Amino acid sequence: MTNSSVENVNKSAFWVLDAGFFSINNNDISKGIDGTVQVENAFQCNTISHLDFTNNYWGTDNPDSIEAWIHDYNDSDKACYTIDYQPFRGVSTPTKKRSMGSLKAMFR
Repeated sequence: MTNSSVENVNKSAFWVLDAGFFSINNNDISKGIDGTVQVENAFQCNTISHLDFTNNYWGTDNPDSIEAWIHDYNDSDKACYTIDYQPFRGVSTPTKKRSMGSLKAMFR
């Protein structure tokens, strides 16, 4: 996912559960009451994978705040992923507004 804005978040912007590799780059990521990214897994991990969340704007330029908003293997050994968030953007990412109809049409 690139050049998007995740807005109006209730719990967290992303919840990762047994996902393969993916990358989230050059986006604005909003924080919910449970942070920005939740990574969970009900099984023990054989290996720890890294998910690429670099070059995003997290609503702050404070790395300690960003780290606190990410709940991954660093917070629980039941999560099989760590979130790579550095380098991150210090300012909002330029995005274009797109309607949900346009977004849905991309996946048909």
